[in-house]
Amino acid sequence: MKKLFLLLTTIASTSAFAGRGAILVVDNSTDTTLKVIPTNKSCIAHIDNAAISLKPVTASNIYLEQDCLLKSGTSDLELYDEKTNEKIAITEFSIAKSSTEAGVKSKLSSNFSVRSLSVNTFSRVNGTDIVFVRVTPAGQRAQGYSSWMWQMRNQLRDKSLASLVLPGTHDSLTYDLSSSNLCAADPDASAFAKAPRFGIAFAKAQYLTMQEQLERGIRYFDIRLCFQSGDSYPSHSLVSNHPFTNDLEQLQTFLNANPHEVIVLDLQHIYGYNVERIKALLDNIKTKFAGKIISYQDYKPSSKLDDIWTLDDLSSESTPNLIVVAPDSKEVQEVTAEPAYNFIWPRSTLNSPWPNVQSVDKLVQKNSDYLNNRSTEAFFVNQLVLTPDTNYIISNPSYSLSSMVYRDLDSTYNWMWESVNSGKLNIIIRDWSNGYDGAIFAITANSKK
Repeated sequence: MKKLFLLLTTIASTSAFAGRGAILVVDNSTDTTLKVIPTNKSCIAHIDNAAISLKPVTASNIYLEQDCLLKSGTSDLELYDEKTNEKIAITEFSIAKSSTEAGVKSKLSSNFSVRSLSVNTFSRVNGTDIVFVRVTPAGQRAQGYSSWMWQMRNQLRDKSLASLVLPGTHDSLTYDLSSSNLCAADPDASAFAKAPRFGIAFAKAQYLTMQEQLERGIRYFDIRLCFQSGDSYPSHSLVSNHPFTNDLEQLQTFLNANPHEVIVLDLQHIYGYNVERIKALLDNIKTKFAGKIISYQDYKPSSKLDDIWTLDDLSSESTPNLIVVAPDSKEVQEVTAEPAYNFIWPRSTLNSPWPNVQSVDKLVQKNSDYLNNRSTEAFFVNQLVLTPDTNYIISNPSYSLSSMVYRDLDSTYNWMWESVNSGKLNIIIRDWSNGYDGAIFAITANSKK
């Protein structure tokens, strides 16, 4: 990373420019160090032939001055596994007067998956485009993260639930939002959320299904539900095209296949629910996951995994692995006061402060302050998420929640690594997660704690 830092310093000091440029983001969401070599650099200013070294779960953020303002040009990135020197792929991108484009030129490795895309800003004069290249595991490497907790059982067994590092997602089930159907009971939903392009672009926070997130290692889910049309639907102002039951079935399938992975379902917000609807929702969860629920009656955030796993009896039927946290409302409190629902974990057992900022600098600072002051007696969620307000959306009409994430990925990754040694990390959630980066980070972080 030292070489990369020096490179970026050089770029920053020499990139005074006029006109549109781009940011090159190479996301290493693997467990190996990548070597990135830029070639055919007609669109890359101030970059020599030296390879860029990217450690696991890190990202570059390289400003590309537009030397191609008056003529089209292309540049290539050669991606290698630094340890084995195996060539992974070649990606190509261009910065022209009309648009920025990116794509995978060739895929050469069966061990890695490479995805590339470009984000074009609204303004061709003053905007900053994004060239995004993401490298993730593939094949056998990818399959290894579906049971990463159980594979680490000897290292994790003495850790409390509140001291584990768990990867999570924000607005976890928004991968299938309707572009026009608003949650009528959500006070934050408005006509603006349904506006063409704006609504779906800034409401959709994830692109992976629940099953895909689980298989890639995600263990905490931030759930927002809307009761509408006689059923429960995931929502974020806009309502999902699929009912919540579909996600629960995916979770059930996963837990049957991976009976020792601990999953946290945080029912963060529920809209349009009265007492009877809450009971029906919780009854469905209780029935579907009978024998698998980690009941608050029996366990607490201070409970150790060794107590939950009962390593002398590891049958899938006897091993609980699902925590359900309830929202804090009068109706929920009325329901959970009944003995039939004492398996639910109250809101007081999980703290998840919302930064509500548009700047990554403020985001990092707030999360640092939260972490320094956290109580270790409860679960704690660091929300590494930017929240676009109306002014941000109007000022960046061609952006989306995903482009906000891509642009600031290196800063959030750096904060995660810098915070490992604090010993206070617990749950980390992000938008547009690919899953693997969270699992790889958690494995490393839990090994150090």
